[in-house]
Amino acid sequence: MARVKEFDEVKALEKAMHLFWNHGYDGTSLQMLEKAMGLVRSSIYNTYGNKRKLFNTVISHYEKTVITQLMMSVEKESDIRKSMSKMLNGEINLHFNKNNPGGCLIVLSVLEKAQHGDESTKLLESIVKKMEKFLTKKISEAQNEEQISTAVDVKSVSLAIATTVVGIAVMGKAGFSKSALQNMVATTISLLDAS
Repeated sequence: MARVKEFDEVKALEKAMHLFWNHGYDGTSLQMLEKAMGLVRSSIYNTYGNKRKLFNTVISHYEKTVITQLMMSVEKESDIRKSMSKMLNGEINLHFNKNNPGGCLIVLSVLEKAQHGDESTKLLESIVKKMEKFLTKKISEAQNEEQISTAVDVKSVSLAIATTVVGIAVMGKAGFSKSALQNMVATTISLLDAS
């Protein structure tokens, strides 16, 4: 008979996610994870594997929850300017949400690439590429629907918006104000008005 787990895996994962988000991979010790997750080391190993596997599970969880929620809000908006504004301002709100450590877990983890093995690096890179692909698709669709000019270079603007997502996380962590980041968003959105 299989042993029933006596803890909420999602809550434990959320606690681990906030630790990695706040302290980075190297800055998060197993002792910190044990304390935050309310688990002994053997339970962490039995459920998630080692620290690296737990980190990869956390990254996948972040993608399925935080990033997917942001993308769904963009998908619901048919106007390209409004949808891109919603996504970028959603990233700003994520940073300034007092329940979060600030910045973006994916961006911050990419910045500490030297700390990661191949599996984590591939996972992080695939998430960034998915975002860029998603943006290219949305902007291309808007161009086909004649919401934006055919003069707009879809690939370049998609990359600029993806870069702005990264910039929001980094500049937010560097202490830039919400209004400064919102101004940056407005400037980025204006790239869709090329004629």
